[in-house]
Amino acid sequence: MKPYGWLMLVAGLAAVLVLLFVSRAEYNDLEADLASLQDDLTGLQTVYDSTQAELADIKQRYPARNFASEQAEATTVEEMYAKGLAIQEAAAKDGYLISVDFEVPYSFYYFVYCVAIIDGEIWLWEVETDELFKAENWDSVK
Repeated sequence: MKPYGWLMLVAGLAAVLVLLFVSRAEYNDLEADLASLQDDLTGLQTVYDSTQAELADIKQRYPARNFASEQAEATTVEEMYAKGLAIQEAAAKDGYLISVDFEVPYSFYYFVYCVAIIDGEIWLWEVETDELFKAENWDSVK
């Protein structure tokens, strides 16, 4: 082999060794990061499992239920509003806060509904039908 050939071979091997050394250091750093993230994940999983158990206990103690009462259909806005207030009172006894509102957009039409905030979103339902719908064009509550 020519004299420069040996020099090139040694320089090439040195370059590969330097790259392997740097790569090994980066690899070790990544392994340390992975171990730290796995520890974090284990801690978060423990918190998640605890929270799920607590939620299951809450759902068992306070199951969701229909607050509307089985009454005759209301014929006036006053009767519908009274139904809404009865729903509000029943919900409050179970620890839920809801609001009752009514609108009279036209003299011949009125709309009485209940309002609740669930996960920062506004939900409405009519007191007569209990049909739940999300208020799409309203802002979220933060």
